[in-house]
Amino acid sequence: MLQTVITMVLLVLVLVFVLPIILRKLFHEKDGKNDFFNVDFFIIQAPQKVKIILAIVTVILSIALVVLELCVDIPIYATIIFIMFVLFCAFAVYSAREKIVVKFDVIEYTPLFGKNRIYNFSDVKKVVAVRYNYDFISYKVYTTEKIFSLENIFNNTDLFLEKAKSLNIPIVGINQKD
Repeated sequence: MLQTVITMVLLVLVLVFVLPIILRKLFHEKDGKNDFFNVDFFIIQAPQKVKIILAIVTVILSIALVVLELCVDIPIYATIIFIMFVLFCAFAVYSAREKIVVKFDVIEYTPLFGKNRIYNFSDVKKVVAVRYNYDFISYKVYTTEKIFSLENIFNNTDLFLEKAKSLNIPIVGINQKD
């Protein structure tokens, strides 16, 4: 039983440390199919490869949890930790639903939860850049309040920023998260 718990904990630790490295590499790869996008029409969302990898990891972890629960008597704390990690992966897969479609001056935002929202670029007052580490920047888009965020690791974020600059929307940079 102790050996099973140690195996589960090691599996979770390996995934916690290895999965982000794999996902970072996949985020920085270009899909190649986005070549037809320009400043007037583009889609911002997580790359397809990332969605597939997260879905596969979630399914594998779910199957492993069921098999371990049926075959071995596992302490409740180990089961709870494993379930939390499976739920985290499932949430990450679902979060891939979020996307932003820009068609000329219209921004269609599909949030994680809720219905689609439509904004015009004329409504946008500013974009605030927040640097979290050396290669991850989050851009928060504001009208009178924050309407959505996008990250530099998503496809076509640079097109959004280029469009905002061409419409004289201020992009305020912040070097570090407070």
